[in-house]
Amino acid sequence: MTYDTRSKELMQAEEKNRILRKLLSNKEIELEVQRELLKKSLDARSKKGLVNTVFNKHKISKTRVIDMVGMVQSSYYRRPSFGRKGNKPSEFTYHNNNGLVTQDAIIESVKTILSHPFIDCGYRLQITDFLFDSRWLCN
Repeated sequence: MTYDTRSKELMQAEEKNRILRKLLSNKEIELEVQRELLKKSLDARSKKGLVNTVFNKHKISKTRVIDMVGMVQSSYYRRPSFGRKGNKPSEFTYHNNNGLVTQDAIIESVKTILSHPFIDCGYRLQITDFLFDSRWLCN
C-alpha cells in the first residue's frame, strides 16, 4: 500500500463519517420535534412557534422543519388579516339615470319593496328584479 492510496482511503472514510454525522444530527432534530409534538396538542400558532424555535436553534431549512412539524407551508407563511374580512363596502352606487348615489338611496328603494306584502320564497328574485328595473348597478 502506498501513501497516496492510504490518503485516498482516509479521505473517503472521512467523507462517509461526515455524511453519517449529518444523518444522525437530522434524526436527532426530528426526534426533538416529535417529542415537542407529543408533549401537547399544538394549534397552528404554536406549531409556527415550534418551527421558528427549531429553525433558530439548528439552522436547517424552514421547509424541512415545516414538514417535520406536519404543517402546510401556506399555513406557516399566512399573514393574519386583522379586522373585517372581504372588501370594504362601497360608499356610492351607480344609477343609470342619476349617476353616483349614496347607499341611503338604495336602502330606501329596498325598504319600499319590503313595505308591500310579498311571498317570502321570491325575496332575492324580487329585489334583484326591482334593482335592475330601477337601473341600479350594484356590486
